[in-house]
Amino acid sequence: MPEKGLPLIALRGVCVRRGKREVLLGVDLDLSAGELLIISGPNGSGKSTLLESAAGLISLEKGAVHHREPSSGELMVVRDQAGRWRRIAAFGLTLQADATARDMRVKEHLSFASLAYGVALDDERAMQLLDDWGLRHRAHDPVAWLSHGLRRRLATLVGLLPGLVSEKPCTILLDEPTEGLDEWSVRRTLEALEQLTQRGCGIMVATHDERILQAADRLVEIPEDGVITGDVVEFHPVKSTVGQTGLTLQLLLAWALTLDRRTWSTVTGRGLAGILALLLVLAISPPAADDAFQMVAALVLMPGLIAALMPPVHVNW
Repeated sequence: MPEKGLPLIALRGVCVRRGKREVLLGVDLDLSAGELLIISGPNGSGKSTLLESAAGLISLEKGAVHHREPSSGELMVVRDQAGRWRRIAAFGLTLQADATARDMRVKEHLSFASLAYGVALDDERAMQLLDDWGLRHRAHDPVAWLSHGLRRRLATLVGLLPGLVSEKPCTILLDEPTEGLDEWSVRRTLEALEQLTQRGCGIMVATHDERILQAADRLVEIPEDGVITGDVVEFHPVKSTVGQTGLTLQLLLAWALTLDRRTWSTVTGRGLAGILALLLVLAISPPAADDAFQMVAALVLMPGLIAALMPPVHVNW
C-alpha cells in the first residue's frame, strides 16, 4: 500500500488554454495516497479542465503531469508541454459527460471496464456490484435504455471500479459524480469514497455538492481566473517510461466486435460509404477510358475512398 501522503499524481507548472483564454496558469498540485481532494469553484472556472489535465487527457501549453507507477513506485510523465503522451497504470475516471457505451448492456459495460483496469470480473462479482449500486434489475438492459440518473450512477460506479475490485490502492478521478443522482445514490457514493480513501486510494473530485465538500481531506478553491496557489510538496523529476495496463489491443478488438455484432456500425458507417466511393471511381473512369485517364481518376478519388473506409479521426497520425 502506498504510504499515506505519498503523491500519486503531480502537476507541475501546468498551463492550459481554451481558445484565447488561459484556463490554468502554472498550476502545481498533488493528489496523495489516502486523500480525498475536492476541486471547487464557479462554473467555467476550470474545475473539469484541471481534472482532465490530471488525467492526461488535455494538451498542455506548459508544464507536465506525472502519475505514480505502482510496480516501480516512481512518478512517471504521462503528458508534457512537448506533446509527449505515455500510458501507464490504469486509474479510475468518471467524466462530466458519462462516456458510457450506450449500445452495450449494463453488466457487459461493467465487465469490459473492469478488464480495462486489468481485473476480470466473474458474473457473480459483477452482479454483486450492480446489486450494491441498485442496478441489478437493469443488468441485461442496454445502457441507452437507462434514465439519466441511472446512467450517471453506472458511470460513477465504473470510475470507482478499480478501487472496488483491485487489491492494491489506486488513483480515482471523478468529475461531478453526484450530478443527477438521487439521495440514495449520493449516500452510496460517499460511503464508497470513505471506504476507498481508508484503503489508501487517492481520489480527486470536481464538484459543487456540499455533501461531498464536507467529506474532503483537502479543498482546492479555484477563482474565476483559474489560478491555483498553495504549497507544493517536494518533487524530484524521474525518468519517463511506458507502463502496462489492462487496456490491450485484444480487449479493444473484443469490445469493437461485440458492438459491431449488435449494431452493424462498421458495415453501415464505413462499408456502404466505401462501396459508394468505389462506384463513383468506376463511374468517372469507365472501362473504355485510356490508362492515363484511369490513373488520374484513381489518384484524385483514392483519398475519398480511404477516408470512407477509415475516417481520419481513427488514424493515429
